[in-house]
Amino acid sequence: MKYQYSLFSRLIFLLVIQPSLLYIIFFPLTIYPVYFLLSIFNFNPILQENIISVSNSQLVFISACIAPYAYYLMLALILLTKDIHPVKRVKMFFLSSLLILLANIARILFLTFIYINYSYDLFQSFHIAIWLLISTLYIALLWIVLSRVFRISSIPIYSDFKYLLDHVKLKKKGLNKH
Repeated sequence: MKYQYSLFSRLIFLLVIQPSLLYIIFFPLTIYPVYFLLSIFNFNPILQENIISVSNSQLVFISACIAPYAYYLMLALILLTKDIHPVKRVKMFFLSSLLILLANIARILFLTFIYINYSYDLFQSFHIAIWLLISTLYIALLWIVLSRVFRISSIPIYSDFKYLLDHVKLKKKGLNKH
């Protein structure tokens, strides 16, 4: 019965933690370091709510810039993977969140430098390429690396599904006495 409680609590937690909550958490953790680093590089940024003004240009940070769905995808992968101890889940989420955050800050700084020093068109080209290709690959590779570092052998969703299916088969055959 312990397994069923674990699965149920993981699913409830995944439903409770929404991308909008992750946006609220990661917005200041993203925008303030970007502002600070642009200040260090002498771009003289001005921060107003979700806009950083730099060199007569405005960088508007919409929800997608903060990448709440990247954090949520990683959270989902972690929560939907069977046989991970809760403490290990927390460690995995904090490490993956830190790595996503650092990559996102680097991405924003890179795109800002392109926009200010080159052109809007080049900025758009890099922005779309990073968004469509590199970010997806980064999350997939991050999951693979975390799985190896934390020695995870279960497969998200599949391992739970297989366990439940096997458990139902055993019950039908009368081999399970629980």
